[in-house]
Amino acid sequence: MHATSKHAKLQVALAELYYIRRKAEQQAIFHTHDPDVLKLMFQNREQKIKNAILELRGQRELQRKKRKQLAYPTVAVVGYTNAGKTCLINALTGDESLQPRDQLFATLDVTVHSGILPSGLEVLYVDTVGFISDLPTNLIECFVATLEDAIFSDVILHVEDVSSSCFEYKRSCVLTTLKDLCSKAGHENVMDKILHVGNKYDLVKDLNDVNTDLDLLVSAEKGTGLDKLRFSLEAMVMKNTGREKVTIKVLSGGDEVRWLYKNATVVCEEPDTEDMQYIRISVLIT
Repeated sequence: MHATSKHAKLQVALAELYYIRRKAEQQAIFHTHDPDVLKLMFQNREQKIKNAILELRGQRELQRKKRKQLAYPTVAVVGYTNAGKTCLINALTGDESLQPRDQLFATLDVTVHSGILPSGLEVLYVDTVGFISDLPTNLIECFVATLEDAIFSDVILHVEDVSSSCFEYKRSCVLTTLKDLCSKAGHENVMDKILHVGNKYDLVKDLNDVNTDLDLLVSAEKGTGLDKLRFSLEAMVMKNTGREKVTIKVLSGGDEVRWLYKNATVVCEEPDTEDMQYIRISVLIT
């Protein structure tokens, strides 16, 4: 019901194929009990879908490379399904196209949304598919292309529902799945670039019951704690992308000024007190 794009429909088609196959073997819904005929039919269908997904994975990789060339830092927002990921991105970016819904698997597509950090640095927030517990291996295969965006991002923002009675269990499921994805993608350990954020803390009666391992507490619905979150994200983005804040003395109106505005994030500029022909520009740059 929630699959709208070609990629999402292919992922769901592959995910449900295993269940249709089991049903076909039991109920003869394709008018045959011949196991060899059924096996060949489903193998052909599975291969066709996997080839189409593989093609789309290649397109996703190209999109990631383009984003990297443009030097936009990326923040992948991950978490258990219905933890409030889309709602939090909406609160951070003000993107009205995002419509958070209180239901499982409301997001089946990876969507990218632009946001601004306190320094003026532009980042891209990547909304991902929600995790669930006891996810069968064949289902992880279906959604690995979607979740690869999280593995290759600069920062992983792990949104956790602190009002849930299964908080620890859900956290364990998400972190275990992330580690599995890392090994499948042949990527280094991503645990160092995860920021754990407790969402929906306004629904908790006693804050003493909240897990102390969390980096921050926010309420996307009420808008509380978002400023602290932006500063924390900025610190992690700066560290993980090798950016630094530097002040450079350049000739006013020169080519250097234009280059800096094009290739870096200009925080502020002011006249040089020693020589009025020059200006001092504070920038965030790699």
